[in-house]
Amino acid sequence: MAFSSVDYNGFLMFCSPIPRIQNAHSNIRWSVKRPLSLNFNISSAKYTLLKTDKGVFNLSRSKAAESVNQIKEDRTVRTWDTLHDYPKEDLLGKTVLVRLDLSFCIKDVAGSDKGATFGPLPTLSYLSSAGVKLVIASHWDDFGLSNEDSNIEHILDFLCRHLEKTVLFINAVRGDAVQDAISNLAAGDVLLLGNLKQHKEEISNNKEFSKDLAQSIDILVNDAFSISHRIFASTVGVACFTSATLAGFQLDRELYFWSKAINNQERPFVAIIGGSRLSDSLTVMYKMLETCSSLIVMGPIVFTFLRALGYRFPSNFIENTLMQDVQKVLSLASAKSVDVIVPIDLLCSREGVDCSTFRADNVPEGWTPIAVGWRTLKTIENLLLLSKTAIWVGSVSLSSEVEDSTVPRSLAKLFCEISINGCTTVVGGRQASLALRNEDKSKVISHVSIGGAAVMEILKGKRLPAISALDFACPGELNWERIYKNPHLPLAVDVGCGNGVFIFRMAKNSTGSMNMLGIEVRRKLVDQCMKSVIDNRLPNVYFVEADAGRMLKRIVSSYPGKVVLITIQCPVPNFNNTESRRTMLQRQLIQHILHIIGSGAKIFLQSDVKEVAMQLKDNFLAYGKDRLRISIDHGNVEKCDSEGWLLDNPLGFSSDWEDHVLLQGKRMYRVLLCCS
Repeated sequence: MAFSSVDYNGFLMFCSPIPRIQNAHSNIRWSVKRPLSLNFNISSAKYTLLKTDKGVFNLSRSKAAESVNQIKEDRTVRTWDTLHDYPKEDLLGKTVLVRLDLSFCIKDVAGSDKGATFGPLPTLSYLSSAGVKLVIASHWDDFGLSNEDSNIEHILDFLCRHLEKTVLFINAVRGDAVQDAISNLAAGDVLLLGNLKQHKEEISNNKEFSKDLAQSIDILVNDAFSISHRIFASTVGVACFTSATLAGFQLDRELYFWSKAINNQERPFVAIIGGSRLSDSLTVMYKMLETCSSLIVMGPIVFTFLRALGYRFPSNFIENTLMQDVQKVLSLASAKSVDVIVPIDLLCSREGVDCSTFRADNVPEGWTPIAVGWRTLKTIENLLLLSKTAIWVGSVSLSSEVEDSTVPRSLAKLFCEISINGCTTVVGGRQASLALRNEDKSKVISHVSIGGAAVMEILKGKRLPAISALDFACPGELNWERIYKNPHLPLAVDVGCGNGVFIFRMAKNSTGSMNMLGIEVRRKLVDQCMKSVIDNRLPNVYFVEADAGRMLKRIVSSYPGKVVLITIQCPVPNFNNTESRRTMLQRQLIQHILHIIGSGAKIFLQSDVKEVAMQLKDNFLAYGKDRLRISIDHGNVEKCDSEGWLLDNPLGFSSDWEDHVLLQGKRMYRVLLCCS
């Protein structure tokens, strides 16, 4: 077969005539576009959230090829974009939906006169200063006020005081009235929507409800960590219909510190785990045993541990069905040389009046444990004073009937002391945060979390649905040395690579002169492509599961060689779907491309729909910051039609959709741009 060569920025790409469909890669089959998917882990099973007609996402198991997972890169701690990752100058005039948990944070601040701050304030202030049209979505309970109107007035007064500006309100979340209110906003205005809690479609993550919430919205900013473990329309579903999804500053801080705690390498590492239900804490303990030096068990869950050690307590204190699980925790801790600390003495109450301290193995009948004793506190103090990392989650009180604040206050003082001495301290739960507020030095704590259940889910190693919606399977920074045999070769990137036929044809004809990277949002297609890479031992081909519109810069900017070619081909398989079309033409994607390419690089655009091709070309030239120009080939009458579209594919090989269109006797609209 005859080959020709095309010179692109100083490297040779060897090309053969465009092959027919039957000559396509044997392991690749053309398929129509499938629903987008978001992935997160529940326990040890891998689940996928799939778009459906009844709700935007349902849970279903998915199994990726084992060989694919073996060579996929480990993801970095932060795989989501924050407000800092989005150019502030590009926020001007954008309509931004910010999801908050106002019920949680307002109660959090109002519950104390000192030590508490309005967590989302940095996010709201930053957006307001950037000149966005700010739309706040939240749910809230009543604040002990007489009626709903009083609660709304309380919220509006709270927001106005902290933002130092007028906050508009509409008692609805969708519909014409909401759209009118949003359209009337000026840059810097703030609009609060109605209570999401009143809409069952929010809880069920309804598709149409999510779509309505996203109407007129450019960017979703999630700053509601406390509900990130739940699947709501306003945190998960709406992410399918906005051009960008970002973490607010508070949410990012939460995720950063808890991820750091899970992956902690600074020892001694002391973990205090409390709570009332052992079934909720066991998985956390298993996870903590992987990294901690000492595991301190507190709260009512400790009674089952004490029973497992042979101590006697009334059966209503014990979760008998979990005795074997406790034994497993103790055995695993012993195998990993992790100290498990349980109380050696207990402060007990009789009839809610008398108080006395007894050894944990000698509590008299009629006495109820309400807190750990001073000897136990001394043991905990000695461990904490030597620690370099310490976390405290869950209630440490032993009784819900008799409240004793001595232990929480003592722990709060200790955590402040070790923080001053350089220990990294992370605290979660209402009891811990309230105890710390009464400490004048509480600001030295590395991080005090606003979340309860969400914290426990993270510590269990689970993937939070709202976070999956933010990062949308972003792969993080890739290890190029492991991916490519020679990571310094020129790189070609196919955005929206589909089933990878174009990439495989390029690899077949490049004779090892360049590396190829395919970026595709559909996990199943990426797994199929990676299986073919492994089966055919292709050292210069790789595929990444990601939304290029959001993640291209992060993925490719660390590549050690030059990015010399970007291709975007037929970006909308369903050409009547304007929503899908919009996601491929956002200014952010073009900015990402301009960030990763240098002088002499080429951008190849094509579509079988003229309007799509024109929009691609016009947007690139409009947003190209004068760095892009149309290739001189477009001035060659032999290579172009009367409107300036290239007659032939200048790369010398095609995608299978291009083959499909040409075999039907239809035409492709092609543009080649050059970067200066």
